[in-house]
Amino acid sequence: MLHLIGPLSGVFRTGRKRGAGSAEEPEEKQPHTGLPMQQVPNATLQVFEVSLYNEEVRTQARDNRCHQFFDARWADVQVRDVVARDAGEARRLISERFPPDDGFVITDVTPTTF
Repeated sequence: MLHLIGPLSGVFRTGRKRGAGSAEEPEEKQPHTGLPMQQVPNATLQVFEVSLYNEEVRTQARDNRCHQFFDARWADVQVRDVVARDAGEARRLISERFPPDDGFVITDVTPTTF
C-alpha cells in the first residue's frame, strides 16, 4: 500500500489499493522496493510535484472515446506529490505506481517546499 501527500492539504492521504476495473488509479504491478512514498520530508528527503498524464486516455479522448479502464481525467495532466531523496527517485517511485507500460507519461518533476 502506498500513501501520497495530498497536493493542497498538507496531510497524508491513504492510497488504497483498488480492485481490477477501477477507473480511479491503476493497481500496483509489482511489490514496492526502496523508499516508501509516505515518508515525511527531512534533511535527506524532500517533496516533489510529479506531473503526469495517460497517453492512451488522451488519444481516445481526442477520438471521443472512453478508455476501458482509466477515467477520462487522465487525458489531462494530473499532479501527485512524492517524498523522495532526489528527482530521479521521485520519478522511479511514481513510475512504479503509474507504469509507462500502461500509457502513463511523466511531464515534470519539480521540488516543492513542504
